[in-house]
Amino acid sequence: MQKQRITTPLIRFGQSQQNIVSTTSPISVNQGQQEQQGQIADTPVSPIVPFRVSPEAYQADGLDSSVPKTSPDQEDEPPALRLLPPRVPSVTTVKPVGDYSINMQKNAAPAFSGGRLNQQPQNFDENKSFSSANSSINTNFLPVSPVPQSPLVLPLPPVRQSQQPLQDQMLQDPRLVAGIEEAVRQGKILETEGRWTEALAHYETAIRTFHKAPLLMEHFRVVRFHYDVLRRYQDVSFDAMIRQMTFEDSLALYDEVISKIQTSHVDPPYWNEMFAHGLLDFQIALSTPLFQQRNLPQTDILKMRSLGQKIVQTTSGWAIRDSITLRQGIIAVADNCQREIGLNPSAVVLEFLAGITNALDPYTEFMTLNRYNDTNSMINGSFIGLGVEPKMDNISLYINRVIPGSPAERSGLKSLDHILYVDGVPTKGLDVEPASNLLQGEIGTEVTLIVQSENQPPHQIKVRRDQVKVPSVENVRMLSDYTGDTNIGYFKLTSFQQNTVQEIEDALNALQKAGMQYLVVDLRGNPGGMLTEAIGAADLFMRQGVIVRTKNRGLVPEYVYSATPKKIVCDIPLIVLINEDSASASEIFAGAIRDNKRGTVIGRKSYGKDTVQAVHALYGNRSNTPIAGLKLTIETYYSPNGSPATGVGVQPDIVVSNEPYYAGRIPNDGIRQQMTSPLREDRVLRAAVNEVLKQNMTTSMSIHAPSLN
Repeated sequence: MQKQRITTPLIRFGQSQQNIVSTTSPISVNQGQQEQQGQIADTPVSPIVPFRVSPEAYQADGLDSSVPKTSPDQEDEPPALRLLPPRVPSVTTVKPVGDYSINMQKNAAPAFSGGRLNQQPQNFDENKSFSSANSSINTNFLPVSPVPQSPLVLPLPPVRQSQQPLQDQMLQDPRLVAGIEEAVRQGKILETEGRWTEALAHYETAIRTFHKAPLLMEHFRVVRFHYDVLRRYQDVSFDAMIRQMTFEDSLALYDEVISKIQTSHVDPPYWNEMFAHGLLDFQIALSTPLFQQRNLPQTDILKMRSLGQKIVQTTSGWAIRDSITLRQGIIAVADNCQREIGLNPSAVVLEFLAGITNALDPYTEFMTLNRYNDTNSMINGSFIGLGVEPKMDNISLYINRVIPGSPAERSGLKSLDHILYVDGVPTKGLDVEPASNLLQGEIGTEVTLIVQSENQPPHQIKVRRDQVKVPSVENVRMLSDYTGDTNIGYFKLTSFQQNTVQEIEDALNALQKAGMQYLVVDLRGNPGGMLTEAIGAADLFMRQGVIVRTKNRGLVPEYVYSATPKKIVCDIPLIVLINEDSASASEIFAGAIRDNKRGTVIGRKSYGKDTVQAVHALYGNRSNTPIAGLKLTIETYYSPNGSPATGVGVQPDIVVSNEPYYAGRIPNDGIRQQMTSPLREDRVLRAAVNEVLKQNMTTSMSIHAPSLN
């Protein structure tokens, strides 16, 4: 299966996956790039203000993020790595990941010379210890330490040299310092209460507000690790995989992921930092009851804490300089966990793998098989289910949107209906993802829902699951109801997915037949989508000019996507509506229209996200069947004029705020509310109409003005 290249706003792990899109042929690429591209995203949350707090060391469940740094330039090189001889599988063929290729046989251990790891393994006596001038570590046990009386604490990481200028600038501004402190204070309240979904949304807002301040990024990572552990172990596909997976299988999966990170991630690998983040994720998993129940149901909690403390003490001096020492360090930890508490070593490897991957950036993600399949379904613009966009409030699961023509619509389900029970299982108290999973099933199967509609008692509805097509173009119409004789066409673009360009062309044809003279394209709430579809959509309206630029770490560091020289499909005056929930591919489209002066952008500043992801199937030791997935950030993109999008977004030509709702769609803000305002009360849309009328008047005056000759 070919990888999918996608653009994605910040992932809302506590919300449903929406607006997933898929592949198409590329438009005009200066390097002939022919990769497929797609998107997944949810809408951002509202900011939490104000921000102020005291700068104390962060502890969440007794854990803090310890990320010692070793970059490819070997900044601040730590002491040499000293590993316990791992118990590897009888024969494990280690796939090359760029640095070395090693075949590990039974009882093979890493050899050290001069403080650095040699390439060749050597046999060892299991009763012998590794020795150095200062220490001796027994091969069978980590150093013994007393059971900690308080939760395990890992110190805050140093700041990378590349991040130091940003850190210094923030520390010099008292307002920024106060804001970051308040963000941390508010976030720690949510962390203490274990409200990981809300904490994620809070830190997502904070890192956007304060331009990825390093301290906030570390808090975000810790919270994300907590949520991810719960999400993975609530996923039946992950549970099944880990039960069937051998140690060798887990290492093969690990090698596959590390190889892709090393060759394709937008940033070079920081090996020591990757190990520290993997260790942090594992420590969090070790303290999570659900992880304990699945992997260590009979193990004493104090014994697990003691082991965690010993792991931290032993690994604190390790120098992870490359992919091979990273791998050997993880094997050593997994081996000792199996020896001391009987923990499945595959579970250790997978937690390290998830921590390494999910800490690279806010958009890179190790995906379970179910999550990968769901992503592909939404990338293709279709899935099997009921056809609802679910959200969660303090009552239960509720329907944020019903997809037109879906089984849900045919069964009478409506937006804002609460789903109290799914086949007898209550949804109250669940996170949105496991609650949404209850709605899934095979095509043709029936699900029984207990639904409560507005001002009505709960009632039962049975819905038969079916194939659901997700349109990306909705509410195609003429705005003649309040524009008089001026023929303004309108459609809402909900995402950029498979066939979006074709859907836009169909909408344009219908509107042109109705006499359209001006067009309003509504991108409010559009989380993004396929890069090629965004480029193709902009290409429909442009005769020439740059649409977007992308930069990566590959052999060709920059691509320039330009409009193709042809007769454009639509050359009438254009208005584009955006807001703070317009992200990724939406920003590419709006930025191309604005920078090339092809139309007028109206609304509020967009989300501000500037990276492109590739979705990979992961096979491990299997040759044909995926067992998991990887969403990896591979590029950053820039507007046609060369401006980055991160934290900046697209600034509208005309700023209009406080519209009561999104035209043609319920606000995607997770708040249950009644839609009572008519379309004409949409202030942003009204501003667009006024701009059209003004342009029309200017054109009419120009046409009818007397000649001066």
